[in-house]
This record gives sequence, structure tokens and C-alpha cells, in this order.
Amino acid sequence: MPAVPGFPASSGLATFQHIRRALAGLIVRDAAGTLRKGVLRTSDASLIVGKTTMAVDVGDFVAVLDRNGAVLVPNVGVTTVSISAAPSSGFRWSVIYVRQRESEAPFSDGADGPVIDKVESTTSLAAARALLPAGAMELGHVQVAPGTVGTNTAAITQTVLFTAAAGGVVALRNQAEQDAWTPADGSSAYRIDLKARLVYLAGVTTPGWYHAAGKPVLTNLTPGAFWQAAAGLGPARSEIQGGRVYLAGSFTNNQSVSVAAGTEYNVGTIADAAARPDVERYFASGTTSNATAGTIRIATDGGLWWRANAAATWGAGSLRIDFGGITFAVKGIV
Repeated sequence: MPAVPGFPASSGLATFQHIRRALAGLIVRDAAGTLRKGVLRTSDASLIVGKTTMAVDVGDFVAVLDRNGAVLVPNVGVTTVSISAAPSSGFRWSVIYVRQRESEAPFSDGADGPVIDKVESTTSLAAARALLPAGAMELGHVQVAPGTVGTNTAAITQTVLFTAAAGGVVALRNQAEQDAWTPADGSSAYRIDLKARLVYLAGVTTPGWYHAAGKPVLTNLTPGAFWQAAAGLGPARSEIQGGRVYLAGSFTNNQSVSVAAGTEYNVGTIADAAARPDVERYFASGTTSNATAGTIRIATDGGLWWRANAAATWGAGSLRIDFGGITFAVKGIV
């Protein structure tokens, strides 16, 4: 498509179609250049809220739709959408949506203007979604059981995605939303559930999302046979933060053990697969309970293997293996 009239411009030639194509340049896109539809994040409060009647309240939002370009549809205040009465058996699924109707070519919706409404089915959620009109964007859905007299007791699911301005931070509710979002190299996101800032790296060994800032991803290490987390020293765990893995805490033997010099013993496992190294890592290790030094080998499957430099025997609880100070790059980033 050739250049179209600019907006704003003194020529005044820009049509609504030209303007929405210009606005599309202000909204974040995926790696393939597809506009990300959704609502601009202004709050983490539920957008669809149940009532004591068969209706739901749809809260304040600004939606970004894609109809040959970006269409911004604000909902100012609260819009109430009525839900059909509960079925006598089975369930009814009501899909709540927002839509900008267009009667001018190339669209033929029969009317103009925004609408927030629902489509329903007693067959399945998929059947209800199949009834969404052209250009509609799902905000969420309500599952109503027999005997329901108010949607405040129905199952309400918020499904609309968050979007953002181009170059902005896209909010992701969970792992599923993260897995479904593949933007351009260097794009940022915020995992609401993890309280963590992520960056998408395309030009690394394993392209994907990596922790950049915020709350670290914490997962307890799994102790091996004859071992347990040492009491009073904080949890033995892995921490992913800023593109690196950090280990913390200690394991102690829970029964008497004898070790031979140069022999490896499995003391535990890094439970979080994302915190395991892409190549074997070796770290010098002493113990705070005695002078016998050793080596910790971290295998690619997360296995934590300790090798003593000298033969010795320890009673239960007298040997402690410390993981503090162990750090390495997150796998796939180099």
C-alpha cells in the first residue's frame, strides 16, 4: 500500500481509515507485526464484576481493537450487561464483548458506534464464542449453573489481554499469556503474578523471555536421600534475577554418612528447570562444620553433586553443604 494522507495534516484528506492506520503505529505489535488487541492497563481490578441480579457490571477501560488499523474504544464508568436466566439443566456460557460497529465500506455492520454486549450458548463456551460478531473482542465470560439468581455466585473469567503503546511494557497475568506473546527483540513485559519485569531476547542461544528486574523467581531446592535443609539458615533455594541464577541456603545430613575422597554424592536437585545450567558448572565448596573442602558439580538436569577432597565420617547433622555464593548465567542467554 502506498503512503496515505497523514494525520493531522493541513490537507485534511485523512479519512477514518487513514487515521486508524496512523494510530496503529502507536500500539505494540508482535514479532510478525500484528497489532496487539486488548485493553490499556489502568488497573488490575476485575473488569467484569458480578451482581445480585442476572447482570454484570463492566468497568472503566480503553479498548484497542483492530479493524484495518487501531480503533480505540473507551468505556467511561460502568456499563451493565444483562445475562439470560439460569438454565434448567447444564450450564449457560455468556461471552461479554466490546465492538465498534461500522456501516461505511469496507464494513457493513448496519449501524455505527460502540457496543458492549454478550453472546450466549448452553452447548459450550466454544459455541458461544463462535457467535461473536465481526470485529468483536472478548472481555470475559460468565458460566451460569441451574438455580443461579445472581451473577455474583457465577463463575466469571477475565480473558481480555492487556496491550500497551509501542515500546511500552505489556502486562501479562500468568505463564499462559507469556507463552502466547512473542514480540520483537528487546520488548518488555511485566508478569503480574510474579511481580517481575521481563525482557524478550531473540538473538540469544534460546530466544525467549528472561527476568530483568523486580521480584526474583524463588524455588526451593529438592534435598537428596540422607539430606535436608539446614535449620535456621533460611530456605535452600534457587533465585532467578536479572539474567542470572543464584543459589542460597544449605543442606545438612540427616543421618551418619561416610565419604571417600574423590567420590561424588548427590545432595539434591535444582527443582526449577529454568534455573538449571545449560552446561555443567563446578564450584569450590567448603563446609562450615569442618575443614574438609570439596567441589559442587551442577549437572544440566539440576543435580547437585558434592565431592569431598578427603575421606571422612560425620554424624547426623554434623556436615553442612553451603550453596551461598554460587551463581551462573541463565541457560539459553549466552
